[in-house]
Amino acid sequence: MPDSSSHKPGTRIAPRPSIVVLPPEIASRIAAGEVIERPASVVKELVENSLDAGARRVSVLLEDGGRDLVEVSDDGEGMTAEEALLAVERHATSKISSAEDLFRITTYGFRGEALPSIASVSEFELITRPRHSEEGTRVLIRSGVTVKYEPAGAPPGTTVRVSRLFESVPARRKFLKSTQTELARSLDFVQRLALARPDVSFLVRHGEQESFSHPGGDIITALVSVFGRQVARELIPAEAESVLSLRAFLAPPTRTRPNRSQQYLFVNGRPISSRLLSHAVDEAYAGLLPHGRFPIVVVLLDVPPNLVDVNVHPRKAEVKFVREREAHSLVFHTLREALVGKGLVPRVAPSPAGPALVPQGPGFSFEPAPQAVGGGWLQRDPAPPPDAHRLYAPPEQNRETPGPEPVTSLQPESSHVADQRLDPSRLRILGQVAGTYIVVETPQGLAIIDQHVAHERVLYERFRSRSSANPVQMLAVPVTLELSRREAGIVMERLKEFADLGFVLEQFGPEAVLLRGVPAGLKLSDVEQTVRDMLSEVVELTLDRKMLAPREAVVTSAACKAAVKAGDRLSEPEMRSLIEQLLRCDNPYVCPHGRPIMVRLDRESLEKIFQR
Repeated sequence: MPDSSSHKPGTRIAPRPSIVVLPPEIASRIAAGEVIERPASVVKELVENSLDAGARRVSVLLEDGGRDLVEVSDDGEGMTAEEALLAVERHATSKISSAEDLFRITTYGFRGEALPSIASVSEFELITRPRHSEEGTRVLIRSGVTVKYEPAGAPPGTTVRVSRLFESVPARRKFLKSTQTELARSLDFVQRLALARPDVSFLVRHGEQESFSHPGGDIITALVSVFGRQVARELIPAEAESVLSLRAFLAPPTRTRPNRSQQYLFVNGRPISSRLLSHAVDEAYAGLLPHGRFPIVVVLLDVPPNLVDVNVHPRKAEVKFVREREAHSLVFHTLREALVGKGLVPRVAPSPAGPALVPQGPGFSFEPAPQAVGGGWLQRDPAPPPDAHRLYAPPEQNRETPGPEPVTSLQPESSHVADQRLDPSRLRILGQVAGTYIVVETPQGLAIIDQHVAHERVLYERFRSRSSANPVQMLAVPVTLELSRREAGIVMERLKEFADLGFVLEQFGPEAVLLRGVPAGLKLSDVEQTVRDMLSEVVELTLDRKMLAPREAVVTSAACKAAVKAGDRLSEPEMRSLIEQLLRCDNPYVCPHGRPIMVRLDRESLEKIFQR
């Protein structure tokens, strides 16, 4: 009941409206919102229907990312005139006929919601002809109302044209994103189905341009169609069988992504998202990948229909396993054994000398600044890290003496202390800790600088400045970067912005770009992986935001990926150059992501630590 005490005195409380049954046209639009969110939802439902109808060839045509037109044609079984009219009725389906059938589903669709949901928010045209008939049928529906139902000439199979999507629901259409973002989402789904059904031929066109094609064949052909030859050639096959059956293809730990966008999980041919299976993949690669990196994996799991429930999500994107532990174990052990079999998992034997007296983790070793070896300050020193000085005593030597109180003055530098900016001429570089932190003596004590975020800040302010073009070093031999169609479409829209940052890219066919130049000073030994990571992050930012990523996001990503990494050993001139460039920045205290760049330890704090 409404709480009248929450209303101000003197205000009139509106009477509670009576409960009514919604008209069918309103109910259908509400239901459509659960199933049809964007053009990619239409593509998903129509292509799945084609596969359920036994199609061997599926063609998708999109206009303006699917806003203006989504057309899906197939050579499947087709429908009779009576079936065509019934197919656009809510909850009409040929996939199930009883409640028990929900526990043995083998088709993509089964609820009978897709076609009526699409037809209620678009102009919907269905043309179909069964193989055994000489005549086809045409059904035309506008915003849920059937306006034509007539015989029509047509080839065997079905064609569905969906135009003016969400025109009758302007609020929903307003929230659609950029053309490339909507196209990329549709391409992603068709590519997933190509991996699930490699025997079927798929073609996606955007206007006059072919965006994706798979000729049909085996899983290897599908892997090449989706990932390109370079990545597909590196994938490691793995198989296992128990009550469940698993076939997987996994990339070596050297081929990683900054996100999970190329982890493809399938159950009985259905593309899914699953925390359970994603965790099994993570565990299989545990200890092999840097933090924040993810492998490329295709997991095809076949489960008896009675051991999996696919009716647990409105868009059928998730499933529930009856034997969760068995599914997790099968994926984990199969992938891990494949990596071990290829010699990609290091085997660690205990040291015969027993545990070291001095802790060996990061933060316990101190490396004096190496002498310059030549080259730019981003060039890595090839000498092995010295191990001559230790600043940490074994715990056994300190047990009887309680340690000092924690030092509370060791705080990150912030923009609130700009008047205390360090003077580069009064600094003495002492060395690196863990190949990551630069230790500097200042007139007041010590400063510890995180070299990665420091360089990230330098590059960020350089890239962000529009006052002058960033200097470029051209590559003697251009690097070819293979992309998926959806990645290529987004990257092509940003070529000028990448060029402004110093990354000279040009289109090299529909699924590749040539890298001809990079910002001056970028370490050339890592240039290919750096640029791949940058492009991948920009693509994912675009997809996550459901719109073209803003220039600020591109600049931030480029600065992060191009910066010197933790673990890169720098010579003293390189460290000095980095610090001088940092101190010339407008904000030398935090990186673009908000992390602190340096902390200071003044003399008073040092004396407190040593109880002087």
